[in-house]
Amino acid sequence: MKKTILIPVIASFLLSASAFAAPKKKKPQVKPAAPAAETTYSPAPVSSEPRRSGGSTLNWTPSASFGLGSIDSRFYLGVTGKVETTVDFEGTPITVGGRTGFLLSLDDVSGWVIPMTATAGYEFAPQGGLTPYFNVDLGISIDHVSVATFSDTRVKFAGFVTPGVRFQGNYFAEMPFGTLAGGFMILPSVGMRF
Repeated sequence: MKKTILIPVIASFLLSASAFAAPKKKKPQVKPAAPAAETTYSPAPVSSEPRRSGGSTLNWTPSASFGLGSIDSRFYLGVTGKVETTVDFEGTPITVGGRTGFLLSLDDVSGWVIPMTATAGYEFAPQGGLTPYFNVDLGISIDHVSVATFSDTRVKFAGFVTPGVRFQGNYFAEMPFGTLAGGFMILPSVGMRF
């Protein structure tokens, strides 16, 4: 009789134990990590572009011009050279640079002028193969005057504006006017950019 009572008690205990047992948690499956891609480092490419300043390329462009004109009612013949680059000024491209040259007096061959100025300007949109522009120059000029009675070399203020037009890409004609060597200057010129 002990066996007949013991078997149903053990069976009911096992059944109740499995009914109240907490469900087994499934083990999370861990996926194996993909192999890491090999990373190779190479030096930054060397750019052949010129250095930039404020979003603008610093390409210096030299030019030379030949002019015949008047300074303070005296005729002068001369050459000037300019170097300039385009920079971005608050969204507007402007040219900046410097100008110098040598102007020889035709009234007195021992008189001459050397201008040394900083220049800034603006190029307008090309129109039919022509590119109009406008420059402002400020600086100094070295003025040598020699007449029969005396000789004098002085440094004076130089300031002039230069409207001009560029054509066929690199050739230009311009009309600088303003003050140079202490007098009014107008010097029609033609030249070429290199």
